[in-house]
Amino acid sequence: DKMQEGIDNCKCVVVFITRKYMEKVAGDDAGDTCQLAFKYAARKKGNKKMVPVVMEPELRDTNAWTGPVDFELSSKLYVDFAEPTLTPEKVHELHSRIMSIIRHSRQSVIDSLLQYNSRG
Repeated sequence: DKMQEGIDNCKCVVVFITRKYMEKVAGDDAGDTCQLAFKYAARKKGNKKMVPVVMEPELRDTNAWTGPVDFELSSKLYVDFAEPTLTPEKVHELHSRIMSIIRHSRQSVIDSLLQYNSRG
């Protein structure tokens, strides 16, 4: 499956949060692609490699988040894309969050290789 392969090969997962998305992720349809992808990403990547992006003003309050999205992501700082006009500053904020996760992942790989190499 291409979605699974994409999640397996990515360094960071960006989750665009809407009320409808949370309903689908928490819904009864175990075959729903939103639900499958979110749960797989949470299990494989963990929330440290996930960036929540709020798309609706009422969801700026994380107490309004529900289900697995709430459980996995409500404790994380989100990027606010809920304004009608997307600003360059918000795009830069999302880019910075993504790059921070990617750099951290890359540094972990380098540290592991250095540790392995020092064992001789």
